[in-house]
Amino acid sequence: MEQTISYGFCSRLVHAAAAMSFLLSGSSSLATPSSQVTIPSPDVTPQFFLHVDVDNTTTIMKKQSDGGHSNPVDIGLTFGIFENYMFGMEAGLDLREQTDYPLAYNFKVVLKEGAIARHTPGVAFGVYEMGDSQAKADINITYGLVSKSLPPVGRVAAGLYIGSSNRLLDDQGKEDSAGFLFSFDRTLAELDERLWVAVDYMSGAHHLGALSLGVAWRFVVPPRPAVSVLVGYNIYNNPDKAGDNTFTIRFDMDFGG
Repeated sequence: MEQTISYGFCSRLVHAAAAMSFLLSGSSSLATPSSQVTIPSPDVTPQFFLHVDVDNTTTIMKKQSDGGHSNPVDIGLTFGIFENYMFGMEAGLDLREQTDYPLAYNFKVVLKEGAIARHTPGVAFGVYEMGDSQAKADINITYGLVSKSLPPVGRVAAGLYIGSSNRLLDDQGKEDSAGFLFSFDRTLAELDERLWVAVDYMSGAHHLGALSLGVAWRFVVPPRPAVSVLVGYNIYNNPDKAGDNTFTIRFDMDFGG
């Protein structure tokens, strides 16, 4: 179905790009779609919204000789392609600097929770880490998630993934390209509706397998344009492959509406 993009939307997009350029000009991982702490979330970017995130994952106060390390800074752009009461679709790219092959791509489609009947779960399907094969960055993780809100406990999501058998390897060089995903998230409305917590897990002895814990603060609460900051901690399944545990600091911004 064709969509007519109004002048007002184009103007907002221009302003968003300008704001993004200003932000990034002051700035000195992983190519993900809309996510929890590190793994994909069951959510989707709203139609015609531009989501911008800047991720910095690093050890803190640890010398390189003692295992200190960091990932390239990851600047992600995700655009909401389509959304109605049942479905949503988004696509995005990540710019990871400094790397020789900085671009990676992602795509996700979502069947919303309760779309078919009142108690039906949400379903998300997508692919991420689609990178350059010459740089051995074509991890190509395809995944499926099923999610369900369980008030007042929170929301849980679980699913499976499979990636490139040549890229997802353990520290012995053995293939470890398939596994499961799990996440839990909740807005702590009892304290403040701007406070959100999440836990996610990706199985596997490869460099991405980890348990991640995160807490975020929304400076502006959706559905208005939102800005949030997340602080997370990543506990790797296989430190011999992934290195020492790291902290993640992520800035998220939504433009549109």
